[in-house]
Amino acid sequence: MNNNPKKNFSEPVIPFRMNEGIQIFESRSDSEVWRDFDLGDEKAFNYLFRMYTPLLMRFGCQITFDQDLVKDCIQNLFIKLRRMRGKLDQVTRVKAYLYKSLQRDILIQLQRKKSVEFSERESNFLIEVSFETKLIDAETDSIHKKQLNKALKLLTERQRQALLLLYVEGFSYKEVAELMDLKDAKYARKLVYRALDTLKSSFYSKSGK
Repeated sequence: MNNNPKKNFSEPVIPFRMNEGIQIFESRSDSEVWRDFDLGDEKAFNYLFRMYTPLLMRFGCQITFDQDLVKDCIQNLFIKLRRMRGKLDQVTRVKAYLYKSLQRDILIQLQRKKSVEFSERESNFLIEVSFETKLIDAETDSIHKKQLNKALKLLTERQRQALLLLYVEGFSYKEVAELMDLKDAKYARKLVYRALDTLKSSFYSKSGK
């Protein structure tokens, strides 16, 4: 494929087939892959597309149940990034960059559609119970999943989002703060600690401790 940055990339993103050339990026750092992509390497683009599209889809569906909207936003995000090759800033954490970009685009589209406000969607940022051992300490690992689900429903949407980003998605407190537009990592840490306190209090009260 022609790597000329002036080429019109308005057509849908259609990634190459996976091959041995793509696998070399698995051992490279985010900054190295991003640099190669920015320099016009289509294999680097293909790797990013294949690697992050499923993750972005999962994250996007935590923001809205409109899967078609999420798919369109992901498609448009990669089209926009490929158009901007050669002009992109250096990125050291690709996942955080893509999540932040997708979240912004989805919220813009929801606002345009006059959908329910992001902060009012009580069903957003659901956390699967398979992650309970990451959310609470070993002392409460034996609590039933049903009880955990009830406890998670006691959290605010912002608290659930912070837990999901930190424990499920693997972001740092600093990245959580950036994704959630918090002042700094201290605010993200405080949000998480309050959520964990709520969970533990719920467990202790139900277990008679």
